[in-house]
Order: sequence, then C-alpha cells, then structure tokens
Amino acid sequence: MAKFNLLCMDFLWELVPEATIVHIERHLVTVVASHVDQPWAPPTVDGALAWLKPVYDRWLAWKATVDLAAKRNVEVKAEDLAADRPEQRRALFELLLAMGYAA
Repeated sequence: MAKFNLLCMDFLWELVPEATIVHIERHLVTVVASHVDQPWAPPTVDGALAWLKPVYDRWLAWKATVDLAAKRNVEVKAEDLAADRPEQRRALFELLLAMGYAA
C-alpha cells in the first residue's frame, strides 16, 4: 500500500537527499473501494476504514510537523491526472524540471 511509503518520507530523504517524492493522492472513496476488493485487506467498508484510519492519522500528524514546501515533494491528485492526463503529465514534468530533476 503506497500510503505506508508516505510514513517513510524522512527516511527516504535521509537515504537520498536529492530525491523528489511524487505523492499521487487518491480520493478516500476510491481507496476504500479498492481495499475492499483486495484479499489482504478487510472485506467491508467499515473494516477498511478502521484499518486505514490509523495510517491516515499518522500521516496527517507527521505532515503537520513538516514544512513540505521546503522539501522536494510534489502532491498530485489522481483525479486531476485522469481528467487530463497529457496536460497534467506535462505540468508535472515541468515542475520536476524546475525543481532540478534531470531525466
């Protein structure tokens, strides 16, 4: 589950300080729906929500303590990418280039 990777961002930046982390956010409804369909996750909406809540709580608590604007971090909504993939992809790549990312 990618959300668990977000809980390791400090560690990732410690390992690779020049790394840019691209966080593609999904709407919670789609996250829960996809979890309910996975054999490794709780099979009910209530179960999936109970399982995800501590992860989101930990993520939001950490995020409130960090100045992500000063970090090499980009947040993109999956819905925006899906709505206009070519334009959103171009904008993301331009942003990464402006941040000093070399392909």
